[in-house]
Amino acid sequence: MTATLRVLAIDTAWVPGQFAICEFNLPDGLLKLEMDSCSNDASSVAQTNLESGVQGDRAAIDLLCGYSRELSSTQRSTSTLIPEIKTGLSELGWKIDSIGLFVATKGPGSFTGLRIGVTTVKTLAYATDAHVVGVNSLDLLAASYLHENYSESECEKQLLSIMDAQRNELYCSSYRVHVRDNLRETGRRDAGTTEVNRTPRCDDDRCAAIEFPLFLRNRENSWTSPPKSLRRHELPKRPFTLDEVRAMATPENSIICCNERKLFERLANVFTSLYVTKTDPIVLALLGALTKSASDKNFFRLQPEYYRQSAAEEKLAQNSTANPNRC
Repeated sequence: MTATLRVLAIDTAWVPGQFAICEFNLPDGLLKLEMDSCSNDASSVAQTNLESGVQGDRAAIDLLCGYSRELSSTQRSTSTLIPEIKTGLSELGWKIDSIGLFVATKGPGSFTGLRIGVTTVKTLAYATDAHVVGVNSLDLLAASYLHENYSESECEKQLLSIMDAQRNELYCSSYRVHVRDNLRETGRRDAGTTEVNRTPRCDDDRCAAIEFPLFLRNRENSWTSPPKSLRRHELPKRPFTLDEVRAMATPENSIICCNERKLFERLANVFTSLYVTKTDPIVLALLGALTKSASDKNFFRLQPEYYRQSAAEEKLAQNSTANPNRC
C-alpha cells in the first residue's frame, strides 16, 4: 500500500536560499505513525516509519512532482521567499492548504536565514493545520552528498559534513553508514568502540547519536532504501576549530563534504578527500517526510539551532561581565 504526501521544504540556512515543492508516493506505513507528543527523537521516528513501510528488505519512494527554485542572492529572503512560493504553487496548480508537511532547515547557519525559514514554515503549517519538521543543516549536506555520490566501496568510510562558521571556525558533523539489521542493538554508540575515540565527547542528551534511513536515488524520480542507515555521531553543538576537525578525520578513511566553493579552496590543502556538495531542497523534503510524525503539529517545538551566540548576545554578555552592577 502506498499514499501520497505533498511537502514544501525551505532551506534558508545559507545564501542563496532555496525551496522545493514536492509530492511523494510513500509506503503507507510512513504516513500512519502515531507518537507521544513529548518525543523529539526524529531519528527513531524515521527508522520506525521506515520499518513499518518496508516490503521485504527495501522500501521505495517515488517523486511524483519536484519543483525547486533558488532565491535571489542579491535580495533579502524576507522579500522573495513567499512570492516565489506563491509562483511555484500557481505553476503547479496547487493551493497552499494541499500541502501536508512543511519542512525547514533549523541550523546551524545564518541567524537571520534560519529565523526566516523556521518562522515561515511554522506560520504556514499553523494556518493550514499541517505538520512541520525541522532538519539539521549538516544532516541535509551529508544526505545530499550521499544521494549523488554513494558507492558500496566507500560506504564504510567516515563522512564529515562541514560548513563555514566564520571566525576561522567550522560547523561539523560526523557520520557513518550502518547496516540496519543491527540498528535496534546499536541505537547509541558504544563508548568503547574505536570510532568514538576521534570525536569530542558530549554528555548532553541533545547531542546524542542519531540515525536515519538512507534513501538513494536509483533513477531520476525514485529512491530506494538499502538495508542501511546513516548515523550521526554525537558531537557538541558548537563551532570547531580547524585543528579539531582535522583531528576527527583520517586521511585514508574519511570523506569531507562542504557546501561552498570558497570553503573548498581554503581547505583543499588540508583535506585530501574534500568535495563541494550543493544541498538539495528536494532531499530536504524527503528527509522531512521520513521524520514526520503525529507530534509535529506542535508548532512551538520547532526552534532554530544556532550552535553559537550572536555577536549582539556575546557583546551583551561581555558588557554584563565587565559591569555586573549595571542595569
